[in-house]
Amino acid sequence: MTDKKDLVKELGKISDAWFGFNDRGMLDCWVMIDYEEGCSQGFGGICLDTYNKETEEREGSAFGCDYLVQLMTIFKVDRIEKLRGKYCYALKDDGINGLIRGLQSMRDEGSKTFLVSELCKKHGVGK
Repeated sequence: MTDKKDLVKELGKISDAWFGFNDRGMLDCWVMIDYEEGCSQGFGGICLDTYNKETEEREGSAFGCDYLVQLMTIFKVDRIEKLRGKYCYALKDDGINGLIRGLQSMRDEGSKTFLVSELCKKHGVGK
């Protein structure tokens, strides 16, 4: 479990955001962040649906729905496409290629935090 105090905050601007089915047929979501130094990094790629062995089909999950709701809520948007152009802090592991563990909105949007580890704990995912 990632502790917020162990993460580095890096300021960036969301250049793109989308969710859909990836090349493996799983529903996922990506938020692309451009940093001030000219680098970019993606946040997401987490499977937001589940596989039903009985029907042999993908189906929605409470985790996936909550992920999208929380992501849009912290930035006060009603559609994921409206994340484009928003400034945020990427909450990352330390180091040049540190994995983004969550996002924090800017002060004018309430300075709210979304951490994947907290959502996983809430839904009992990844035990």
